[in-house]
Amino acid sequence: MEHNDKIAFMVHPVNVEGLYFILGRYFPFVQRIPLFYLKGLIQKLPPFKFLNIRRIKSTTGKTVDGIIVVCPLLPEHFVSMPQQVVINKILRGAQISQELGAKILSLGGFTSIFSNQGLDICNKLEIAITTGNSYTASLVVEAILKASNFMNIDLSKSSLTILGGTGDIGKACAQVLGRKVNSMNLIARDQDALADVRRELENVCSARINIGRLEDKYLENADIIICSTSSITTLIDSQELKRGALLCDVSLPPNVARNIKKKRKDIFVFEGGYAKLPFYNEIDNVIFKKYFIHENIFGCLAESIILALEGNFVNYSLGRGNITVEKMNHINLLGKKHGVHLAPFFCSNQVFQDDDLRSFSQAIN
Repeated sequence: MEHNDKIAFMVHPVNVEGLYFILGRYFPFVQRIPLFYLKGLIQKLPPFKFLNIRRIKSTTGKTVDGIIVVCPLLPEHFVSMPQQVVINKILRGAQISQELGAKILSLGGFTSIFSNQGLDICNKLEIAITTGNSYTASLVVEAILKASNFMNIDLSKSSLTILGGTGDIGKACAQVLGRKVNSMNLIARDQDALADVRRELENVCSARINIGRLEDKYLENADIIICSTSSITTLIDSQELKRGALLCDVSLPPNVARNIKKKRKDIFVFEGGYAKLPFYNEIDNVIFKKYFIHENIFGCLAESIILALEGNFVNYSLGRGNITVEKMNHINLLGKKHGVHLAPFFCSNQVFQDDDLRSFSQAIN
């Protein structure tokens, strides 16, 4: 019997539909429980293994297996429950991953944010931990550069706005793109932390850097917008966005209303931070492939897969403020070595091919 190295990925439902989908697979009676009671019930549920995944294959021929572990909390629970209770749940999910033989665990969504980017649990485990933020950030930057090229956006004359400028992904993207754009607007709730980020970036970026809050209207004149926050609500809906703007939403739950692309045909909206695996159809798990309907997987999951394919079982993207340009480039190159690369652009149920971007650019110019 084949024994491959194993990765683990910890997830949580991001909305009610995801909650019923995940729990309903193992607890069919959940479908009959009213939402109000179900939200109270899941706070008491322990983490559990959701899926086994086999035959995640590299172009080098190396193969790894994986497991998906669920931390049964909605975003609202992470925000409202006592911090130690949340951390204990995340730790238990990590311990399950370890007990099931995983050598590296990637923390998805709020399990990363509310474990201090993995620092609060890593010393209590034997397996490696990563948040996947290095690869996610590199994918966002790569997508922005590709889309800007298709849309004939001259980065040297452009204005970039980043929602979540103090977060790991937002700050990492700023480190790279702040060397290419004309001006950069960083938005976050914590203005003191944002001021610290600006001082740090001014040492490495050529762009003029402004900081502020969402209400400061930095969105209106932005050529490029990246949304990467831990907000559990929609932040961009009917804003007066600039014609021809490029809008990348990295956040889960989404920061950008998914119907915005119907309201505004003159802006390009896509979901960022996704990767495409080689030999996707050979992966042995129907539920896994059903969830990632476009064959695009989260960058944070892809990071652990890449590290496992490389046989590099070490803590990688861990702790706040530790995502560097060097790490982003390194994991991106490793991904390409194993045939993992930037996913096609998509938003909700629509996938955009290169010809779609060309047509969009011609229509607005």
